[in-house]
This record gives sequence, structure tokens and C-alpha cells, in this order.
Amino acid sequence: MLKNAFVQKSTVYITDPVHRKTIVICNGKISYDNRPSVYNDPRTKIYWFQSKNQVFVINHGKIYLNEIKDGKQVLHFIVAYKEIENDYIGSMLYDEANQKLYIGSLIKGLNVISLSHFYISQKKVPFADEVVYPALPFSGCSVISQDGTEYFKDTVKKDILWSCSLMTDALFTITQEIFCIQNLENYTED
Repeated sequence: MLKNAFVQKSTVYITDPVHRKTIVICNGKISYDNRPSVYNDPRTKIYWFQSKNQVFVINHGKIYLNEIKDGKQVLHFIVAYKEIENDYIGSMLYDEANQKLYIGSLIKGLNVISLSHFYISQKKVPFADEVVYPALPFSGCSVISQDGTEYFKDTVKKDILWSCSLMTDALFTITQEIFCIQNLENYTED
């Protein structure tokens, strides 16, 4: 059961996956959290890096960093890593400043994962090119490609219809470039 124990901010947490509860020892007092949670899930693995006071929770291929905020445990998602539950992890370190996660495996050696806040919107069209190179900023949260596809962080909007009479000058400049790329012979400047 000690493989499920960790300390953060002078509080000892011991998870009991069999009974789905967590034992909390703080200032010499023992309390029990009897609620099932990701911490006491039988499929969860907990890695405690004592020298950096970092606690990692791995569940269903997702790696979380445990933090204490306002006296409560909070999980901060770091990265999805398929099949991590099957690796023999010896150590783990999260370098927040450089956005890197270091995973030391007994079999695979050191794995350095560079994290990014870059998202890829994907079209769900078979055999369509998923990467958009010629794109222009379109709104505060999207870009638009030359074929009229608007890409957001996690969605795609196809076939933007233009109405020049409703556009502002800044928007008209962007659409003018897009229309020129798409269809020069049908474009006339008003």
C-alpha cells in the first residue's frame, strides 16, 4: 500500500484503491476521504518525486501533476501518453519553465517530452490534406485558408460565404487576397 503514498505541503496522503478511499495525515491528525476519486482508482499509478516535491498521477494514458491549492488537491493535465501504464517508470520530472516532461524508464531509458500549447484542427474529410500552410488570420481565435475553410482551436468551419457589402475595410483586404488566390477572373474591385 505504500506505493500509493505521497507527501505534499506537510500532509501525507495514502490511497487505498481496494476500498476506494484516501487516508490523509495532517499535523498528526488522521482523516479519511471516503469518496472514490482518480487518486484511489485501482488503475491509477502515482509517482512521487521527493526532491522536487512533485506528484504525478497517471490514469487512462493521461499524466497529471498534483498541486495543492487552498488546501485541496488539484490535478493539472500535462500530456496524454499512450501505454504509459505498461512502462516501468523509475522517475519523472516536470520542468514547467521549459515545458518539458522527463520520464525515466527502466526499459526505455530517458524520454524527454517537449510540451506545446499548439493545437491542430483537423478536417474529418477522408483523403484531405490536414495541414494548412497558406492561411491568414481571420478572427481573434481563427485562421482562414485559401479554400475558404476557417480553422479554430478544435473545430473547422467549411465554405465561408463572403458578402462584400457587409465587410469592414480590414476584413475586405483579407477576403480580397483570398478571392484573388481562389478565382482571379471572377473578382472585380468595387
